[in-house]
Amino acid sequence: MKMVKIRFNTNYGKLPNQKKWRLLIDGTPLFVDEIELHCPCHTTEDIVVGDDGKDVLKFHITCEASAFHYFNKGLPSNELDFDKVVIQ
Repeated sequence: MKMVKIRFNTNYGKLPNQKKWRLLIDGTPLFVDEIELHCPCHTTEDIVVGDDGKDVLKFHITCEASAFHYFNKGLPSNELDFDKVVIQ
């Protein structure tokens, strides 16, 4: 099982080519426009290090997942950006 945390990407709309959601899978960040959850989830409050190096309180939708399915609309992307992720 992997720990998953989801929060809104605050850079969305401010920087070009940003995805709506920041998806952390065991701490590794991915960026995605759509997330489909098929597992129990809950909300958490977590302290994270902000871009300025200071601790910041962030709010997440959190779950433990065993499977991930990644989708793109046929457009080039790197391994950190996806159109959709289905989490089970």
